[in-house]
Amino acid sequence: AKTELSSCRENIHRLTTELDASKCSELQISKEIQHVRTLLATEESKSRTYEYENAALIKRMLEEKESFASEMNKMNSKAESMKATNSFINTARNLFTTTTSSSNNNNNNSEELLRSSTLNDQQTEKVKNDMNLNLNT
Repeated sequence: AKTELSSCRENIHRLTTELDASKCSELQISKEIQHVRTLLATEESKSRTYEYENAALIKRMLEEKESFASEMNKMNSKAESMKATNSFINTARNLFTTTTSSSNNNNNNSEELLRSSTLNDQQTEKVKNDMNLNLNT
């Protein structure tokens, strides 16, 4: 009976030790689960922040694209207007040249008109170059 009692005490002691180890392991697993939950919450918060920042960036890019398109439309309109003006000046220059070529005085006026037209052509080219520079930047 003493050997049975001693064997039972050893079993109780062994089982108590295993139970304590199991409780310790359970506590450690519980702490690890809590740590993982905290990390998950942190990463979800970062993800929401990134989504918000990304949406704001996309909105800003679209607004800038609209602004750029509007500026391009204005520049194209200005270029077309200048082409029309230049065409009108060339027509007037040709008409003036043909109607005034008989007189020296009229030739002087014609030369002045040609110089003026040439300046206008140079201004048109400058605007075109400026527009090309704006497009490339």
